[in-house]
Amino acid sequence: MSALILTGAARLGFGDDLWKRFEFLDSGVFETWHERVMKGKVQYSIDAQDGVRFLRATSVQTASALVLPLKFSVQEYPRLSWEWEVMRFPEKTTEISKENDDYGARVYVIFTGFPLFNAKCIEYIWDEKMPEGMVFTSPWKENIRFIVAQSGAGGQGWVREERNVHEDYVKAFGEEPKRKIWGLALMSDSDNTRSSAEAWFRTIEIRKGP
Repeated sequence: MSALILTGAARLGFGDDLWKRFEFLDSGVFETWHERVMKGKVQYSIDAQDGVRFLRATSVQTASALVLPLKFSVQEYPRLSWEWEVMRFPEKTTEISKENDDYGARVYVIFTGFPLFNAKCIEYIWDEKMPEGMVFTSPWKENIRFIVAQSGAGGQGWVREERNVHEDYVKAFGEEPKRKIWGLALMSDSDNTRSSAEAWFRTIEIRKGP
């Protein structure tokens, strides 16, 4: 697992192992990424900076995720990368509780399950204060694990994350994944803390292992 701070318009190449790549270029992305509202709607929009387009998520006491249904094998395609930046964090402490369950940015990997809300899920988060690498269980559901992928202040430029989801699953749940991935989701939320948050996302890639 690694993170790379990108300066200017620096980009990384596709590589022969690339399977899927998702960009946020125009409003057409909302035809494939669907909003799931939990408590009020987060404002999702396509914006641009230095000629590069991205997804802006602005939350004011709200929580709704953009969800992409996409079934695939985590054993065959374990490598997930994305670029993100947090412009504003929700006002909270580091205590793990329902009242503090808001984060500057989240990237979900949702596994298949029935009913879906009982499916296992990994949430990669960017938190202002929690230590990077921390793994913990959601205060809402036992089947959800959080991994702090980034820690500290945002607004310093784009950061590229690279994760091996298969390895992260074993670390988080203590067992091998038995089901395929159902889809991905993105969110910035601030409903529980009754504050506000903003995150930017771009360039999601899925690659073959190892």
